[in-house]
Amino acid sequence: MEVRDRVYGYIDSGRLDSCIVDGVMDCHCSIYELENILEGDDYYGGLIFLYWDEDRYDIVRERMIEEMGDGSLNFGKLTNELFRDILDGYVNGHSFMKYGNTFIDPHLYYKGVEDSEIQNFCRYFEKFLIR
Repeated sequence: MEVRDRVYGYIDSGRLDSCIVDGVMDCHCSIYELENILEGDDYYGGLIFLYWDEDRYDIVRERMIEEMGDGSLNFGKLTNELFRDILDGYVNGHSFMKYGNTFIDPHLYYKGVEDSEIQNFCRYFEKFLIR
C-alpha cells in the first residue's frame, strides 16, 4: 500500500529519529509527528490517527483485562510483550494510524514486526483507543 510504504519510508530515512528513545520508536511521538508531516497530502483526509487516552487508562486497562480472559494472547512475541507492558503500566498505552482497512504502526514497524502481525494486533487494539 502506497500510504503505508510512504510512512514507513519516513522511518527508514531517519525523518522520525527524534521520536526514538533508548532505541525504541515512541509511538505517541511518531504519530503526532506523522500527523504534522502528512497534513495537506492528498490522502490525509482518509487517515485515522488512533491515540491512547491517558485520562481513561484505568477504564481501558480494565476492559483489556476482561477481554484477555485467561491471559493468553494470540499475537507474536513482540506484540504480546507490548500488550502485557501496557497492562502492567510499564508502557503508557499505544498509538498508531489507519488508512482504509490498513493499519500503520511506526513503533512495531521499527521493532521489525511483520506486517501481518501489525494488522492483527492493531485490529484488536483499535477498540481500546480514541480517534
